[in-house]
Amino acid sequence: MAFGSARQRSIATASILLTMVALIAGMAGCSLPPVQIHDWDDLNSIRNNLAGRYRLVNDLHAGSPGYWGLASRTANHRQGWQPIGTSGNPFTGSFDAQGYQISDLFIDRPDENEVGLFGCVGEGGIIEDVEVVNADIAGKQYVGGLVGDNSGTISNSYFSGRVTGKQYLGGLVGGNDGTVSNSHYDYNEVLINGQNMITIGALVAEDFQQWLAGGKVLVVDQRLPQENGYYLVSDVGDLRELLAFGQYGFPRFRLTNDLDLSSEANFYIPYLAGEFDGNGHRILNLTINSDGSQVGLFGYLASSGKVTQLSVHNVNVTGACVVGALVGGNNGIVSDCYCGGSVAGDDCVGGMIGHNWDGTVSNSFSTGSVAGNTGVGGLVGINEGVLTNCHSSSIIIGRYCAGGLVGTSKGGVANCYSSGTVTAWYSVGGLVGVNEGSLTNSYSSGTVDGWYSIGGLVGINSETVSNSYSIASVSGRSGVGGLVGSNHGTVSDCHVEGDVAGEQDIGGLVGDNHDTVRNSYTANTVTGEWKVGGLAGSNYGTVRDSHSIGSTTGNYYVGGLLGGNNGTVRNSFSADEVTGNYYVGGLTGSNSGTVTRSYSTGGVTGSSIVGGLVAINGRDSAVSDSYSATSADGNYYVAGLIAVNFGTVSNSYCRGNVTGHEYVGGLLAVNWGGNASNSFWDTDATGQVTSAGGTAKSTAEMQDVATFLWAAWDICAVAPGMANPAFTWNIVNGQTHPLLSWQLTT
Repeated sequence: MAFGSARQRSIATASILLTMVALIAGMAGCSLPPVQIHDWDDLNSIRNNLAGRYRLVNDLHAGSPGYWGLASRTANHRQGWQPIGTSGNPFTGSFDAQGYQISDLFIDRPDENEVGLFGCVGEGGIIEDVEVVNADIAGKQYVGGLVGDNSGTISNSYFSGRVTGKQYLGGLVGGNDGTVSNSHYDYNEVLINGQNMITIGALVAEDFQQWLAGGKVLVVDQRLPQENGYYLVSDVGDLRELLAFGQYGFPRFRLTNDLDLSSEANFYIPYLAGEFDGNGHRILNLTINSDGSQVGLFGYLASSGKVTQLSVHNVNVTGACVVGALVGGNNGIVSDCYCGGSVAGDDCVGGMIGHNWDGTVSNSFSTGSVAGNTGVGGLVGINEGVLTNCHSSSIIIGRYCAGGLVGTSKGGVANCYSSGTVTAWYSVGGLVGVNEGSLTNSYSSGTVDGWYSIGGLVGINSETVSNSYSIASVSGRSGVGGLVGSNHGTVSDCHVEGDVAGEQDIGGLVGDNHDTVRNSYTANTVTGEWKVGGLAGSNYGTVRDSHSIGSTTGNYYVGGLLGGNNGTVRNSFSADEVTGNYYVGGLTGSNSGTVTRSYSTGGVTGSSIVGGLVAINGRDSAVSDSYSATSADGNYYVAGLIAVNFGTVSNSYCRGNVTGHEYVGGLLAVNWGGNASNSFWDTDATGQVTSAGGTAKSTAEMQDVATFLWAAWDICAVAPGMANPAFTWNIVNGQTHPLLSWQLTT
């Protein structure tokens, strides 16, 4: 019995043979030849396999099959061509047009991002020898003649026509952190938002025509002199040559004179893949007023690019996104550079660099002013690379994610500082607005002001801040800290000496802590209204081996170390002078977590619910192996250790003076359902003979080790000046009250 016609059997046999050939080729390590593109339908089919290899074999234009349904003004409900590839599914294959032209391309998608012949080309994607001519392309963000957003490689290509959009626009590419080589457009002919604009690939008409006539070749040796392996840049005309040769990775350029760009408004080098040695010279009066992205003296510095020993003075640069005085977007190396002047934009705005992707910036600094919306920094707007030995004294004005040095950092920052004034709404830091990377050995000394998540060093931290400090003056509304506004990472070995003021969640070191603070201290004045602490306003994480020495003033929930504790406090102390109205404690205003091996000294003054260590200890909360030597003074509910106790107290004591009017106790003022075990108060020192819990002892008894051994404390007697860290408590018998052993070893 026969199945199907002879033609069908032949097709099936051919398909099997082709499949076998493909499998054999794959096993042999060979690749199949590129798919040939003959018409618009073939071009459109690329989106079905974005990792494939393709080759254009003839020109495409309005007369080619498939044009009216795919790329004309009436195609796709008058939206024209649908760009190939998106950010979620980019083109990662190869497209070789072999120098053939793609003409009459029309795209009208004003509400869409990633718009161009190719919407998004990902890492590994290759676009080569493509000539898009007489095109009309409109989108919203990431709009380019060839590619909307490029992370791949574009080479030997060009564009002519019009490009329209809002942000990240370009004649060749809209957004770029990939490679563009030997690809251009005619600056005098291509319109970007209705005007001639320098973006990646721009060449003046004469150079563009010469490039085309020469087979897409311009020779740098015919344009610039050489000396010691460098092409010399002696005047503005020489600098203009980098429009043509900046895309090449091999040339090294050296500045031989100071250059004045006062008569060259809106001129900059959009792409540099080689090296530019400023040679200690200056570029003066750089002025750019652009709607484009990646704007700066060098718009984009490629991974092979390098800028060194260059100063840029009296800058006035304005762009849309990724804006910096020296470099817009950086994947290369910047070292020993300076920028001074005014820089403004929307997103990713920096006094020197707009967006540092995978680049390295070292030994560089900036002055002047920087203004933007989000990702605004004195030196770098957004950092995903490495910054070392850098500083800024720029004045910063922004809305979100603003910092004296960096707006948002996802990379590394080390050995850096800032001294300017930073003013913004949310996520504001004296050094870094938002830290999602590593920050170490750095400091800030300016003034920081904002609304929410405001820090003297960092606004919001979700990674690591270490060995750093702030002497900045900090003010805000909520989540305000002398070092970090809101901490969701690790803060270690840090300190603060600058004053802090705000309303809620106000802390000398951290406004609100959700992770870890250790080995850190404050010596400052902290003022707020609600949840105010000498170290942290609110703690939901862990605070250990830390302390505060200064003064803390608030209204509700005020503590020498913490305004409120919902986490763990260990091996920490406060010597603050604490003043408040309600829920005022020498260590913490409220405890809904665990306090252990910690203590307080100094003085506490309040109206109601005032405790030498803790104002109110909540249900399911615990205070253990802790003490207070703090004097407590208030009107109602006043005690030497805890004013109001609902939780557990064990192996703890107090010895500070206690004064009040009603509900006053030595260890506890009131004990509502809580428990106090093996805990004591010194009747002589506190001046109180009654308590809602604990055991009364005289000073002599409190200095006798036997008192605590009978209560099964982990304690031993030591000689004066000695310590035994094997025990929780140490005591110089007959001379001192018990001390935590870690006190004597730090």
